[in-house]
Amino acid sequence: MGNRPHLLFQPLNIFHNVFGMAKEKIEPIIKDKYPEISDEVKILLDRFASLMIDRTLQDKKNKTGPFKQVDKSE
Repeated sequence: MGNRPHLLFQPLNIFHNVFGMAKEKIEPIIKDKYPEISDEVKILLDRFASLMIDRTLQDKKNKTGPFKQVDKSE
Protein backbone atom coordinates (compact mmCIF):
# COMPACT_ATOMS: atom_id res chain seq x y z
CA MET A 1 0.00 0.00 0.00
CA GLY A 2 2.94 2.33 0.40
CA ASN A 3 2.41 5.79 1.85
CA ARG A 4 -1.18 6.22 0.66
CA PRO A 5 -3.50 7.37 3.45
CA HIS A 6 -6.08 4.84 4.55
CA LEU A 7 -9.44 5.29 2.82
CA LEU A 8 -11.18 5.92 6.15
CA PHE A 9 -9.17 9.10 6.61
CA GLN A 10 -9.88 10.54 3.16
CA PRO A 11 -13.16 12.34 4.04
CA LEU A 12 -11.41 14.02 6.97
CA ASN A 13 -8.42 15.00 4.82
CA ILE A 14 -10.66 16.32 2.04
CA PHE A 15 -12.72 18.34 4.53
CA HIS A 16 -9.59 19.71 6.19
CA ASN A 17 -8.08 20.80 2.85
CA VAL A 18 -11.28 22.35 1.47
CA PHE A 19 -12.18 24.10 4.71
CA GLY A 20 -8.64 25.38 5.12
CA MET A 21 -8.69 26.90 1.63
CA ALA A 22 -12.15 28.43 2.18
CA LYS A 23 -11.11 29.84 5.55
CA GLU A 24 -8.03 31.48 3.99
CA LYS A 25 -10.32 33.22 1.48
CA ILE A 26 -13.13 34.13 3.90
CA GLU A 27 -11.18 35.57 6.83
CA PRO A 28 -9.48 38.47 4.94
CA ILE A 29 -12.79 39.49 3.33
CA ILE A 30 -14.58 39.55 6.68
CA LYS A 31 -11.68 41.40 8.32
CA ASP A 32 -11.72 44.02 5.54
CA LYS A 33 -15.48 44.55 5.18
CA TYR A 34 -16.67 43.84 8.73
CA PRO A 35 -13.76 44.48 11.10
CA GLU A 36 -16.10 44.84 14.07
CA ILE A 37 -17.17 41.18 13.84
CA SER A 38 -14.04 39.59 12.37
CA ASP A 39 -12.97 38.03 15.69
CA GLU A 40 -16.42 36.48 16.20
CA VAL A 41 -16.45 35.10 12.65
CA LYS A 42 -12.99 33.58 13.14
CA ILE A 43 -14.19 31.89 16.35
CA LEU A 44 -17.29 30.57 14.57
CA LEU A 45 -15.23 29.22 11.66
CA ASP A 46 -12.86 27.50 14.08
CA ARG A 47 -15.78 25.99 16.02
CA PHE A 48 -17.43 24.81 12.81
CA ALA A 49 -14.21 23.11 11.73
CA SER A 50 -13.88 21.43 15.13
CA LEU A 51 -17.48 20.22 15.03
CA MET A 52 -17.07 18.81 11.53
CA ILE A 53 -13.86 17.01 12.47
CA ASP A 54 -15.47 15.65 15.65
CA ARG A 55 -18.48 14.46 13.64
CA THR A 56 -16.26 12.78 11.05
CA LEU A 57 -14.29 10.98 13.77
CA GLN A 58 -17.54 9.97 15.48
CA ASP A 59 -18.89 8.60 12.17
CA LYS A 60 -15.64 6.67 11.72
CA LYS A 61 -15.90 5.21 15.23
CA ASN A 62 -19.59 4.28 14.84
CA LYS A 63 -19.24 3.22 11.19
CA THR A 64 -21.93 5.68 10.11
CA GLY A 65 -22.09 8.41 7.47
CA PRO A 66 -19.37 7.94 4.83
CA PHE A 67 -17.95 5.06 6.91
CA LYS A 68 -21.16 3.00 6.83
CA GLN A 69 -20.51 -0.69 6.28
CA VAL A 70 -21.91 -1.92 2.99
CA ASP A 71 -23.43 -5.39 2.95
CA LYS A 72 -21.55 -7.19 0.18
CA SER A 73 -23.39 -10.49 0.62
CA GLU A 74 -25.95 -9.61 -2.05
